[in-house]
Amino acid sequence: FWSSTEGGNYAPSELYWAALRKGMFAAVASQDRVMSIIPSVYRTSQYILDPYCALAYGALSDYRARFGSSRTVLLLSEKSPLSCSEAVSEAMGISVDELKKRISEL
Repeated sequence: FWSSTEGGNYAPSELYWAALRKGMFAAVASQDRVMSIIPSVYRTSQYILDPYCALAYGALSDYRARFGSSRTVLLLSEKSPLSCSEAVSEAMGISVDELKKRISEL
């Protein structure tokens, strides 16, 4: 059920909901989990995720754990880890200056 800024409401039909449930996977990740994914991915692949990509990566991990899929996946982000430098540096346990240095070395 959605509300628009113009005051209108939209409620999809049950057929629409059934189709979504059949072909869609949803995952929820806490802020703590997202913040633990960032250093974990860095340790294993030397890639620094921003929090939004870390959220997507967590959902992908849940999907793979549930369905056993090992397909290659490409996660794209429009944000740099520097756009959330305070959160990323905190997650990694480093200073913002060290984060900038590590990003420039990649």
